[in-house]
Amino acid sequence: MNIRIDLFELEKIKERPAREGLRYQAFVKSVLHKYISGQLVEQ
Repeated sequence: MNIRIDLFELEKIKERPAREGLRYQAFVKSVLHKYISGQLVEQ
């Protein structure tokens, strides 16, 4: 799958997993999985 994303947004996406020692691709996959399974909720 390919997705076009703004460079600013990509840098923001990379920040959180970097703090937790994760790869950003795994982080994005996790977020998408949580969203489609209804587990992603706003805090």
